[in-house]
Amino acid sequence: MSEENLSQEQAAIKNHLNFLSIGAGAIAALIIGGLVWLSYSDEYPFWVYIFTALAGVGSFMGAKFVVMAWLSADAQCKQCGETFAVSLADTEETFLSATPRKREQETGRSISGPNEGKRLITVTTWTEERYEVVKTFSCCCCGHSYQERSFKTVEANKNSDQIYRH
Repeated sequence: MSEENLSQEQAAIKNHLNFLSIGAGAIAALIIGGLVWLSYSDEYPFWVYIFTALAGVGSFMGAKFVVMAWLSADAQCKQCGETFAVSLADTEETFLSATPRKREQETGRSISGPNEGKRLITVTTWTEERYEVVKTFSCCCCGHSYQERSFKTVEANKNSDQIYRH
């Protein structure tokens, strides 16, 4: 589909996906360019600039293309086939459970003072909260919508104390 045939919503989705793919390409270019620089800077002091530039540009283009293809495939409507038409419409989280948790870990021993010879124990307590997440996606062209369900776990009210024991 050509650029002028896209609706405003489709153009906004395409621009957002393009922004994300450029960010992924930039991160890939920095990582690959840095690795090339570290690998060849001692052996080829002049050529390392060319190697790094070529590796950075190549990894940027490759990562941008792959990420854009992956994201645009997710943004294509399965019902009407329009590109850049599906976007996140709503996210709903439902609380399922809260479970208290506790972890004890020995972190050392006291070698002097009133607690000499005792073990230093770190006691960590928290509440493990579980949520069901329902994401609703909809097409801006035909109105088709679908939902994806997942679960997430959150560590809430985390607290850590240190105590001495024999």
